[in-house]
Parts: sequence; C-alpha cells; structure tokens
Amino acid sequence: MPFAGDFRLIVNPLMPGAIRNNQLVLPLSTADSWDWHAGVVDLRTGKVERLAADDRTDFHYLTRAADGTPLGMGLGFQTTLWKFAPGATLH
Repeated sequence: MPFAGDFRLIVNPLMPGAIRNNQLVLPLSTADSWDWHAGVVDLRTGKVERLAADDRTDFHYLTRAADGTPLGMGLGFQTTLWKFAPGATLH
C-alpha cells in the first residue's frame, strides 16, 4: 500500500510492539530532508503522521510502551560540512 504524502521508509528493522491497532510506528524521512523522523502509519488507509520531536535527532527502533505511547531511540548529532578545493594543500 502506498503512503499518503511525501514520505520515504527508512531501512531499519521493525521492533516488537511497533504495530498496535493497525497503527505502525517507524522511522521515516521526506524527500527534502536527510533526517529520520518518528512517524505513525495507519495500515488501513496509508495515512502517515509525523510525530512531534526534536528535528536534530534521527530516530531508530521505534516501538510502543505498554500504554500504547510511541517510544523511539533518538541519535542526535552535530556535524560540519566541508568543501575541499581540488589541488589545495596545507601550508
């Protein structure tokens, strides 16, 4: 079933408890982002809802707590992007 919206699945194993009441919690991304967001997919309709969370964190291994609340392991990172000039050397 296709997802509603501009979402891409992240290749990551599903965790036990990730599906409850035809709702799947999983990491996903959008075409305009490198971040892995936490999301919920309604398996009956394909509708995807992005869960509110810190945008500087990639979410992995989503599941649900005993009360049904989504849980996920977030891996935050800070990085620097470098563009190197061809032939440049250190002096």
